[in-house]
Amino acid sequence: MAFTLVQGIVCTMSVLGQIKQWFGAGASPALAEYPTEYERVELPVLKVTTAAVSPGSDERLVVVTSTPAALAELQRIDGPLQMICPGSRTVTWVPVKKSAVPVLDPNTGWVIPLTAEARKEIASLSAIEGELELQTMRLAFILESVQ
Repeated sequence: MAFTLVQGIVCTMSVLGQIKQWFGAGASPALAEYPTEYERVELPVLKVTTAAVSPGSDERLVVVTSTPAALAELQRIDGPLQMICPGSRTVTWVPVKKSAVPVLDPNTGWVIPLTAEARKEIASLSAIEGELELQTMRLAFILESVQ
């Protein structure tokens, strides 16, 4: 009898798992996709690194180091924007409807997705020197002046 009960629970759990899979519950966010068209801006400083959100965590924070002008450009544009800097990896910002995961492609550089909520938060930031961390996604900016 205990075996049948356990078997019934396993069966029920697999049915629930299947239903969740059909409706996308618990699914990982998609990877950001590289756009076919974008506006391009060249910057004097552009560097992207990642950091653990907390010690021992698998969650990563994407940290973009550039100038206040980079943030101003990001605030100005509604569509995809590619930032370039000689000797640095390219960063392409892509508006998305659903949350997606930033991607580092060895050939095209970083592709960083921005939801409407993230774009709204970026628009509210001051484009001045300093460190900024978004609340809507795992993204931070270090804005420095060029000497």
